[in-house]
Amino acid sequence: ALPIYLLEAQACTGGIINISTGQKLPLQDAVSLGMIDQEMATRLKQAQKAYVGFEGVRGKNRLSAAEAMKMNWLPYEAGQRFLEFQYLTGGLFDPEVQGRISTEEAIRKGMIDGRAAQKLRDVNNYPKVLTCPKTKLKISYKEAIDRSMVEEKTGLRMIEACSMSSKGISSPYNVSSAPGSRSGSRSGSRRGSFDATSSSSSNTYNYSYQSTSSSYGGL
Repeated sequence: ALPIYLLEAQACTGGIINISTGQKLPLQDAVSLGMIDQEMATRLKQAQKAYVGFEGVRGKNRLSAAEAMKMNWLPYEAGQRFLEFQYLTGGLFDPEVQGRISTEEAIRKGMIDGRAAQKLRDVNNYPKVLTCPKTKLKISYKEAIDRSMVEEKTGLRMIEACSMSSKGISSPYNVSSAPGSRSGSRSGSRRGSFDATSSSSSNTYNYSYQSTSSSYGGL
């Protein structure tokens, strides 16, 4: 389940991340580059619609993920997951403005109610849908973000995928700044990345489907 959740987080917040360039790609572009296969792209279509919008009926405007949930076009569990990914990475996506909005604005526009907004704000109760690649313990997307580091070369957030470097040294990050810094280089480490493009963090797990790329990608 790990790859699909991380890829969902990318797809519903802008696109599948090419961890070599930091570029976000639509599903079919990611397929063309061999980053994911067609089967995975099909499974991610709803997540992408949470970003670009669900087509309305009779020529109406595209609907957000929250609105699609109300129409029963999007299963609750998946929709809630997409909203949490979006909330943690800077705000909910509103197809009408083609950008992010705050929970307060989403309430004003009738996309969500106060109860739904509070559930999104209660980040400590987010479900633990991920498995930490280092500790093998279940963690939430928020916890993955908190454990991440920013890669200097690409600006992507990275999460450690093992406790030993290729040289057998613990804590493989080559930290170039002062102790306590959350930035470091990628050399000698096996980590995953997640996109930090939004006002908070992508904080989208950038999972690379290619074995030749980083073991775990895009937060």
